[in-house]
This record gives sequence, C-alpha cells and structure tokens, in this order.
Amino acid sequence: PHMAPSVNDDLDLDGNWRVEDDPSEASTPPVSASKKRKQKADAAAAEGDESEVAKGKTTGAKKKKKKKPRTNLYSGEPEVTSDGDLCSRARSRVASSWAAEGKSRKLTPLELKELVPLPKWFLPCAPEAPLASMPSKLEDDAAVGGILGALRRKAKLPKLKARCASVVVLCLSSEQVFAELPKIEKSWGTKPLALSAFGGGRRKDQIARQAKSLEAGAYVAIVTPGRFLRLLDEGHATTEGLEAIVVDLALDRKQRDVLTLPETRRDFFALLQRHLLSGLGAGEGPRIVLCGSTSTSA
Repeated sequence: PHMAPSVNDDLDLDGNWRVEDDPSEASTPPVSASKKRKQKADAAAAEGDESEVAKGKTTGAKKKKKKKPRTNLYSGEPEVTSDGDLCSRARSRVASSWAAEGKSRKLTPLELKELVPLPKWFLPCAPEAPLASMPSKLEDDAAVGGILGALRRKAKLPKLKARCASVVVLCLSSEQVFAELPKIEKSWGTKPLALSAFGGGRRKDQIARQAKSLEAGAYVAIVTPGRFLRLLDEGHATTEGLEAIVVDLALDRKQRDVLTLPETRRDFFALLQRHLLSGLGAGEGPRIVLCGSTSTSA
C-alpha cells in the first residue's frame, strides 16, 4: 500500500527547526487601541516631568537667581556703595535726587540719561561736615590752587573776576542764607555776598541791586538756587571763574534740604543743565561739594 510521507512536527514550513516556546512564559493578552493611547500619553507625561526636574521647575522648587550688583539707573555702570569713597557717596545722593526729579516731571528714560552724575564732578567732603568748617574738611589735595585751597590755608586770595562768584553756596531759603552768612564770614575769613529774595520792593528791583553788587565779582556768594539761576539766565552773572558749588544739606523744619524740597531741587538741576553740565562732563567746570547735613542717612 502507498505510505504517506511522514511529517516532522519540529520543522516549520521552510524546513527550519522550530524552537518551542517556553511553557513557563504566559502569553501576553492583546492590548486595545484605547489602552495603547493611554499608555503613550502616560509615558509622554512622565518624560515631561523628568525634563521639568532637570530644569529645576518642579512644584515647590524655585530656581535661585544670582545676585547682581546694583547699577547706575542712567549709565548701567556698577554703583559704588563704599562709605569710604566720598565722591561716590555724593554722586549717589545727587543721582537719587535726580531720579526723584525725573519722576516728578515724568521724564522719559532718554531724558533721564541727559544728566548722569559722575564721581569726578565732586570734591571729597563728608556730607555731615559743618558748612562753616567745610574748607578744612576737604582732603589734603582736593582744593590746592583754588579759592577753597587759599581759604583752607588762610593764604592770599587771587584777583576777583567780574560778574562771578568763585565759590557759590546753595541754601534752602533766604532765612538759611542769612543764618549761615556770619558763620562763613568768621570761619572762612572773607565776607560773602548774599543773593536771595530780601530787601523789599519789587523782585525786578532786587535783581537789579544784586546784579550791581556782583559786577566787581565776589570770592564767596551765599544764594538760593532760584535767585542764582535767574541772575545767570538774565546775564547778570557768569560761570567763568566759578570753582565750586557748595550744596548746604541743612534740613528745614519739615526735614527737607536743597536736594529734596521740590522747588529748590528743580532749580538746582536747571542750574546744572543750563549752565554747568558741559563743563562738568568735560572735567573743566566747577566741582560740587555736599556738606552741612544734619540727617543720619546722609
């Protein structure tokens, strides 16, 4: 009889030996499409969490920011905060006052940058130094060769220049002008010229009298910022020969000084912008001195 060829169950259709599945391994049940989508979404979420952890943005973990040095509002340069650098302290005080003035006048950032106080504008003097003893409180080489240097050494003063005061002291009010006048005369050894609203009569007549008194020049003038600004604006005074602007930081009854009272602050910066800024920026103009402060935060 015809015999059917034997079939080896261990061979697959291609004649290769078939490896039996490990009976210990359980067969994996089929996964539905919706379950696959859920598994894929869970995997993506887990991967996103890991990336967030790597960036330090997980809930409850705040990224630490590096502390940056304080910078000048106008030039972007690092701000010097050393109490030992008197010129930098003075610069910071004037810069703060200018920022307040800019806020009051609603100046744009570009307009604020028109006036950038620099340490080289100032003579080194402790702001708490009394106004009457200011020349002796300057550093040794700060005023050599100038009027302040001569006053400091009690030396012979140089020739006066017409329509110019060599040293101008800015005071908060006429009352303060006349309070400081006898003190400065006694301590500095020269009679100052008072330029402020006093003497009665019309303001125009006051200006005319004070312009005449300034014609021959003066070594020291004690002024209010507004009156000195008007004398300059009207051509009765000149800044040629002006060596120092001394800002008296004495406080009034409401704890305000020249740099914080809005009216005097406005006139002070108008004085700088209209008549002194070009010389200050070139290092050829007068130097600024801050003194007379009675504030503990100066």
